[in-house]
Amino acid sequence: MEPSKNETYGSQEYWQARYREPGGVYEWCLGYAALSAYFDRLLPIRGTRCKSDLKIVMLGCGNSALAEDMYDDGYRCITSIDYAQNVIDAMSARNALSRPELQWLQADVRNLPLPDASIDICIDKATMDVFFAAAGSKLDPWNPPASVIENCNREIDEVVRVLKPDGCFIYVTFGRHDRAALPKASHDTTRLDNRHV
Repeated sequence: MEPSKNETYGSQEYWQARYREPGGVYEWCLGYAALSAYFDRLLPIRGTRCKSDLKIVMLGCGNSALAEDMYDDGYRCITSIDYAQNVIDAMSARNALSRPELQWLQADVRNLPLPDASIDICIDKATMDVFFAAAGSKLDPWNPPASVIENCNREIDEVVRVLKPDGCFIYVTFGRHDRAALPKASHDTTRLDNRHV
């Protein structure tokens, strides 16, 4: 169900309607099979810490199988967040018996109901891209409007807030890696190490 206008991507009603029909999964960008090698290189697994101990948040999970595939690969503490309640309900029901440790939470990525410094890894797979798409088809990606920058910064501020000091933010995007208007956290003392893979 593709919208007739890009602006529709910014509407919570669009996402509720998109996920109204029960169905399988849909992957934006890449699935876990294509991403797992990058995750292995980037994830902060140190010392005796193992995959099953890492606290991971999927930002804007939709009906992606990423959390399921990561769970099957040994990651256990995964919370998937989306602001469409019906997709959260569907994914929770789909995984209740086979992947009982997966958590599903209805929330907005710009206002995460998570404690400060509690997460090892935040993963955004094209969720921030929605802020750009919602600005309209005539958007200049090199000079986005203030609303796009504000929404992106709010998400990044929340990511910085919930990540542990040695945490990792993984952003998988349709956008070009050299996007000039890459959002930055508003915290003066916080830097995100930006690596392109």
